[in-house]
Amino acid sequence: YEEIDGEVVVINLDKGHYYSFEGTGSKVWELIVDSHEESEIYKYFSGNYRGDKEHIQKTIVDFLAIMESEELIRRNNDDEIPAPVDMLRSDEEKEEMFTDPAFQKFTDMEDLLLLDPIHDVDESGWPSLKN
Repeated sequence: YEEIDGEVVVINLDKGHYYSFEGTGSKVWELIVDSHEESEIYKYFSGNYRGDKEHIQKTIVDFLAIMESEELIRRNNDDEIPAPVDMLRSDEEKEEMFTDPAFQKFTDMEDLLLLDPIHDVDESGWPSLKN
């Protein structure tokens, strides 16, 4: 993945698809990368953005389900304790209204991405030199 000016671009090299997350979607991705659990992601948004808490929770759950179905994330079932989410604000301090994460899927480069030689790499690495 790469973050460029607030937009996160993620490439699934196994499928040849790439994705774009903007707005709150970029922040969700950042929290995932920082190993935050689903409940902590919800707490971050409900604690930092104005809006209906039930809508925020449903939106986060749905967004994570989409990312999981696209095989961009998978559930972690170990006992590792993630870092706490900080910066929770009082209702008076919340300036920004919660907006649904922007999620786009692109399949137009699937053939090109699947041709990438990284798919043919074995344990010896790439490039493989002939003896």
